[in-house]
Amino acid sequence: MSSSQSSGGRRRSALITGCSAGGIGASLAQSLVKSGYLVFASARNTNKIPEALSSRSDVVLVELDVTSTDSVIAALEVVKSSLVERHCKGLDVLVNNSGLGIYGPVLDVDIEQAKALSDVNFFGVIRTVKAFAPLLVEAKGAIVNISSASGEINDPYASIYNASKAALNIASEA
Repeated sequence: MSSSQSSGGRRRSALITGCSAGGIGASLAQSLVKSGYLVFASARNTNKIPEALSSRSDVVLVELDVTSTDSVIAALEVVKSSLVERHCKGLDVLVNNSGLGIYGPVLDVDIEQAKALSDVNFFGVIRTVKAFAPLLVEAKGAIVNISSASGEINDPYASIYNASKAALNIASEA
């Protein structure tokens, strides 16, 4: 049995948020494709997903902005219909990788930018997990939340970023 098949012999699938070229998401997507997964590679702008992924038949590009409930629901519909077309049962892995960073002294941070960062790094994960939970349950799948050591360390020039990752870490552990 290949690493991309479950014990029932069906093909495994994974949705990865934040698959822009040069990032962790795109690299992880390429690795999962090599392992035989059907990969849903997502980004706010799918033109930013590398051609090495976008040109493959085992990769479905999904426009997904984790800060928008409408976008998450639209992405869910794309994933559901693709899973049905390809005879896959549920979603095996959801990788929450989308992220945003703001750096500088906390006194200089714009509150609206800080809220936007929290909406991507924390609330976007919650929004996406809630939407895709039924597909994950159906496949007895797993959720992988990409965080950062910054959620555990004190960096005065990354306090807002650190706080968003600390919140993600605690929510993930809970």
